[in-house]
Amino acid sequence: NELTSFAEVEATSIIDKVLVPAFLNYDAFNFIVNGLDADGKLFKEAPDIEANRSFLCWMFNKYLASMTSVGGKVYCLKDSDDGVASAASIVLPAGVEVPLTTMIWHGLWQLPFFFGVRALVRTIKLLDEIEDLENKIKGQLGVMHLEDYLAVEPGVQGKGLGSKLLKAVLEKYNDQPLFLNTYSEGARRLYLRLGFVELGYVRSMTGTDLHFLAYGLSDEKLKGWLLPDGWKKDN
Repeated sequence: NELTSFAEVEATSIIDKVLVPAFLNYDAFNFIVNGLDADGKLFKEAPDIEANRSFLCWMFNKYLASMTSVGGKVYCLKDSDDGVASAASIVLPAGVEVPLTTMIWHGLWQLPFFFGVRALVRTIKLLDEIEDLENKIKGQLGVMHLEDYLAVEPGVQGKGLGSKLLKAVLEKYNDQPLFLNTYSEGARRLYLRLGFVELGYVRSMTGTDLHFLAYGLSDEKLKGWLLPDGWKKDN
């Protein structure tokens, strides 16, 4: 497997094959499009978005433009079977942030035309929630690199590409402190196996638990970490 920069692969292929399919199975997307049911839980059925697939690909193009415009990095891993990039990682280096205004400028404002005004409102609220939670981490542990998005093409999942890509990213950043969040219990277990430490989790407005994990923190930093109000951590 070979780690490459986003500039060295065919962008449209990565977005269509890797990033969009992974996003469609993401709790955050389900929440943005559907909201919650009467019991405050995510709808079990994902929406039929095939008609809007081209829009989602376009949106990811704009999302990546937002990330890279402020210094974000996109890394890809090629599947050795066919030499095509099948996994992608989006990293925001320490100190780099993507303002909401930048995302709106790069295309977020068009979301209501495809999924309704409520979808845009839920998106903004969710982004605000995540930013607030991440700021609680930065306030105690300092600025770290952020693994913003990690995705593997559905057809080649289970081959360990996600693990290999994340290991390569950690190596690229010389094992410097890096943190991430995930709604997925399977992803959480993967990160723990790779040496991440869980900082805690909160019940997100998506109706599911959002876990925060970090890598490369000193024992001193971890001992000084205090759970913010409303956070939980399993022993």
